[in-house]
Amino acid sequence: MNMAAPLLAPQSSLPVAPAITHDVTIVTTRKLAQARVLGVPPEEFGIERGARSIRDCNYCFHEVVTKTESQLIAEGFDEDQIKSIGDYTGNTEIETLSRDSVQEHFSSSAGGGNSAARLVRITEHYVRMDYEGNGRPSLYQVISGGDQGEILRKDGRECITPFDAVPFATTTPVPITHRFFGRSIADLVMPLQREKTALKRGALDNLYLHNNPRVEVAESNAGPNTLDDLLVSRPGGVVRTKTAGGLNWQVVPDITSSIYPMLQYLDAELETRTGLGKQTQGIDADALQNQSATAVAQVFSASQMRIKLIARIMAEGVRDIFALLHGTIRKHGQQQQTVRLRNAWISVDPRGWKTRDDMTINVGLGAGGKLLVWDKVLGLGVTDPLAGFASVTSNLVVSFYFAKRGFENVARIIKR
Repeated sequence: MNMAAPLLAPQSSLPVAPAITHDVTIVTTRKLAQARVLGVPPEEFGIERGARSIRDCNYCFHEVVTKTESQLIAEGFDEDQIKSIGDYTGNTEIETLSRDSVQEHFSSSAGGGNSAARLVRITEHYVRMDYEGNGRPSLYQVISGGDQGEILRKDGRECITPFDAVPFATTTPVPITHRFFGRSIADLVMPLQREKTALKRGALDNLYLHNNPRVEVAESNAGPNTLDDLLVSRPGGVVRTKTAGGLNWQVVPDITSSIYPMLQYLDAELETRTGLGKQTQGIDADALQNQSATAVAQVFSASQMRIKLIARIMAEGVRDIFALLHGTIRKHGQQQQTVRLRNAWISVDPRGWKTRDDMTINVGLGAGGKLLVWDKVLGLGVTDPLAGFASVTSNLVVSFYFAKRGFENVARIIKR
């Protein structure tokens, strides 16, 4: 018996909820850090009296006077401490005032009505001490402020931070043996400049008296208007006297003929002390008279030797700057960067430098000017030809040697 299966009633479909969309704005923050080199004025830096170098000193300090109250508070310093520090004006620093061109340090108030913009002076001390009491003195940075030298607080803690090295590099053009402070170019030339000032002032005074000399007037020859006429000095003026020829003009001898040779002698001494002369600056009109190009180049190179010596000495301070930069990047570099090096883009990752302790920084000793080096290269072309393996080896060595000095195509001019 067949029975028909009952038909199931179709189920009603549930209503679909409408899709809900949201407008979302994503903000990403990327912190970019960089190592910077900042020049420090001499009046803002100090070091212990017996120090010979920053690397070995036990104490030095740096007065930071370029930050405002709001900047220091934004860096995390205690707000009450910063606001209690007085304004910095710089009116008591002789070296600071000597650099002022428009009297910028003579304002009545550093911040005016805006206290957040006023300059505040804090001092960074770098001292080697046994702060932890374990018998091992280490280098620490201590930041203080105010007239009493109170240690500042930053992010709720006192500003006493261990440091790996003193973050300063110094150099001097004229070092003094076993002393930290050397001599500047101004120290070498200031005595001569004072002498030239005295000589030039004497020459000008002599010319003034020579053009307008004093006059001798006998009382018997002077009338009631004679002195008044003499006091008015003008071209073509009239002097009234009782007797004709009653004025005796005092002839002042001309001494400029003896001053000019002395000025030339002082100029020559200045060139000897500084290395800066007419030849080094290319303004000597007699430098090219009846001389070959090689002789002129040799004289020009010799006249620059003192300048190159000063540059070589100051390069030691630049080396210390790069050593500090390398240490800072090693310690704080956290991401890979792409830089251009030797006309090629390469990737540099400071995170891989953590164990790079075998790096050394060398300062070029110099090997003469390029013209002299080029003359030596040309001289190789007239040497006796080498034979066999020695010829190839010497060619490669010479090419490598001169290629390091900016001559890449030396091999083309060397005759075998």
